[in-house]
Amino acid sequence: MAKYRKITAILLGIIIVMIIGEQFSPVQRATARATASVYVALKYNSMDLAYQGVEYSPQFGDYFISYRSKEGKQLAFAVKSRRMPFIVSFDPLKQEA
Repeated sequence: MAKYRKITAILLGIIIVMIIGEQFSPVQRATARATASVYVALKYNSMDLAYQGVEYSPQFGDYFISYRSKEGKQLAFAVKSRRMPFIVSFDPLKQEA
């Protein structure tokens, strides 16, 4: 029983640290970049996209993470939410009718 309390306390501590950390801009930028990196790695691994940079747009409230394709085409993925959870709200490669 004590083992489960210890695990629960550790998990709760990690969650609290993450919530507090997300209040700071450098942590938000890093989390947005990580979100886009995981998204690109899972969906477009075969395209060999190279990370270029991250920029916050206060007008939209989104982070724009730029990538460059092998052909030199610039792509920007929008990552929404200034707080957790981060989600990719715009994918320039997604073909929708």
